Amino acid sequence: MKQQIDLLRSTPWDVLVILDACRWDAFQRVVGDGQAVRSPANCTPRWCKAVLPILQARGARYVTANPVVNRTYGDTALPIVSVWHDHWARFHAERIPTVHPMSTTALGILKAANTKAPVVVHYMQPHSPYIGTPPLAAARISDGQRGPTHAMSKLERPDRLVEQGALTWEDVRAAYRGNLRLAWEAVQALLDGLAQAGRAGALVVITADHGEVLGERGRFGHEAHWVDDVLYRVPWLERRVGGEIDSIRDRLEALGYV
Repeated sequence: MKQQIDLLRSTPWDVLVILDACRWDAFQRVVGDGQAVRSPANCTPRWCKAVLPILQARGARYVTANPVVNRTYGDTALPIVSVWHDHWARFHAERIPTVHPMSTTALGILKAANTKAPVVVHYMQPHSPYIGTPPLAAARISDGQRGPTHAMSKLERPDRLVEQGALTWEDVRAAYRGNLRLAWEAVQALLDGLAQAGRAGALVVITADHGEVLGERGRFGHEAHWVDDVLYRVPWLERRVGGEIDSIRDRLEALGYV
């Protein structure tokens, strides 16, 4: 299996899409494309620290719906646009316990339109809480001092709901896949918006910081001390903005014309 960190160094990506806590098998089931690669980390803070030198070397701009990114990078020279900071209160008022992925898409397009630098677009989904179909307002996340992480830490934990008999693990997995489908719709909108933002021809890589344990050995989440393989096996998919160009090239290559 290829190492994600090596691909991040060697691939000339223009936009890097991070689907938070996206495990490979679910991505394959929902999207049906790409390949499995091995992440250098099993949680967001460790992943951020592992890839920071690459992002700094590229001069990347970072758009994130996950406040853990801000806490991890702190005062580094990495420019960060905080979707959660600008949009959390509105969604919270609407009883949506997270940042909707379309808001992440909107700010990702705006940032890409206003810089020639590489852009990272870090979605909160498919990480819980699950606001897709079926919805499940449950989460397992450490308590933050304020804002979204504090609010999410107050939600019921999916593993405890399963222990109580209120849910089955398949209920949890179905909600996780629903969140991933919602995120994938937002990624498709991002690809369309990048073309309109003057980024036609840009190479977009869609991957994840880490995976998620969804019932294996009765557990849920991605604790830093866990070593489950599903936490390290993540998707890697490359898409070209204005992808019809690539598909034509692929057909010509198959016929031996290129």
